[in-house]
Amino acid sequence: MINQNKLLIVFGGIALAVFVVIVIWWNQKKIIDINGSSLVSPSVVDKMGIITGTKCTNGDGRLFSVMMPSDPETRPLSGIAQADMVFEMPVTPGGITRMMAVFQCEQPEKIGSIRSAREDFIPLAAGLKSIYAHWGGERSALTRLNAGVLDNLDALTNKGGAFYRAAGIKAPHNGFTSYERLANASELLKYEPKNSFAGYPHDDKKPNRNLSNLVDGIDIEEDGTVFITGKNGTAEAAKKIIEEMTHEYKVGERLTGTVVKIAEFGAFVSLNANTDGMVHVSEIAPFRIDRVESYLKVG
Repeated sequence: MINQNKLLIVFGGIALAVFVVIVIWWNQKKIIDINGSSLVSPSVVDKMGIITGTKCTNGDGRLFSVMMPSDPETRPLSGIAQADMVFEMPVTPGGITRMMAVFQCEQPEKIGSIRSAREDFIPLAAGLKSIYAHWGGERSALTRLNAGVLDNLDALTNKGGAFYRAAGIKAPHNGFTSYERLANASELLKYEPKNSFAGYPHDDKKPNRNLSNLVDGIDIEEDGTVFITGKNGTAEAAKKIIEEMTHEYKVGERLTGTVVKIAEFGAFVSLNANTDGMVHVSEIAPFRIDRVESYLKVG
């Protein structure tokens, strides 16, 4: 015959053990994402991207600035949609442009195609305290980079093996990399992995001019036609916001704006309530200047 007191003690011990396990698990305070796909520590989630101002698991990681093309024949570009910020500037008198995609928070498995270093982009990459990734470059740019003006990864020498040629794509559009490859190569070259760029000020407040708060509905047809419904002039106000956001600026167009931030490589200018631009240091005056603050002030 089984002793009931011993049975109660056994069951009580099991219940206590289960309770202790639950308490330990609960006190870890892990967060399950809405899809239930992963567990993330709050200390990781609470990091913020210095460019985007949003939650970022790599918030203290150094930025990578990667040169990419804008030519239609190179599209679709890989990884550019995951960039925290993208700069685009003309690189020829005829207006041909190149882009520099800046990565921190998201880590694409494929980035490219990769393009050459251009001298006007070097101050931007240096101002962000980033590691500059490129495939060769114009002579003046390579001279500065070889002199050690900033940490860089060049596909021509490919130290660290950051770059590769993708099969089935014609050169020069077949040069690619990935965030992991860039990080590994930077580690081999003993580049500082932690970010030292101060970032930009961010505001958690809800925008005053939010389209979802302004109108009853916005519908976009397949041909691109936009239908806006609203009351008491809100539809017209929303139309103005959309026109400002989608306006295509042309080279040589004169604009009036307000300086909102000054950096080593230039000044950020607010063109309207929905559009900001950047004036490169080389464009501020018809002559070389050493300090942006000597010629422009915030406000």
